[in-house]
Amino acid sequence: MPMRTLLSLLNVARVGAMALLLTLAACASNPPPPETYHLQAQRKGPPYPVRFNDTVLITPPRALPLYASNNFVYQEGPQRFAQDPFRLYSATLPQALQEQLVIWLGGSGLFAHAVPMASTQARFVLESDIREVVVDVRPDVPHTAQVQWHARLRDTQTGAYLLDRTFMGQSVATSPLDGASLIAAQSEALAQSLQGLEAALLTLQ
Repeated sequence: MPMRTLLSLLNVARVGAMALLLTLAACASNPPPPETYHLQAQRKGPPYPVRFNDTVLITPPRALPLYASNNFVYQEGPQRFAQDPFRLYSATLPQALQEQLVIWLGGSGLFAHAVPMASTQARFVLESDIREVVVDVRPDVPHTAQVQWHARLRDTQTGAYLLDRTFMGQSVATSPLDGASLIAAQSEALAQSLQGLEAALLTLQ
């Protein structure tokens, strides 16, 4: 092969490699915009007669750092979890759970009022801890959304805890595994856990 032809081919290869590097650099510097989703549990059925004739204050839930942001969280292995930087909740998970607790308990009719924790005084205070809000994306298991949190209902007049239980729910995400299917499965799992809370409150004297 003539030397001039060989040099021309090498130059073409260099130009092609440089173009690929520039394309990759552009993709890295211009990532796709994040997608935002609203975690929302739909309560069905009419409200119950008032069982606790006073206001319940919903405190901001506590959470481990993994569940304290507004990133979706995936389980990728038995002990391996990852946050998704591109799929985000419209609020942090503690804010989202507090909002859904206020809406759900307000719709249940079990309390006279359900409000976020503020300076207002009320007889009942609901405290909670987020244990898990995750989607299992391992290839060898169903892609299941799992929600688990712990609740404690305190009577401020007596100082006693009327309720001290963990609530959970799970729902398999439909295919394709995109943001819409993930948030739908998580919302259903959250609704199951809130149904558990409602059933537990109905058993209290």
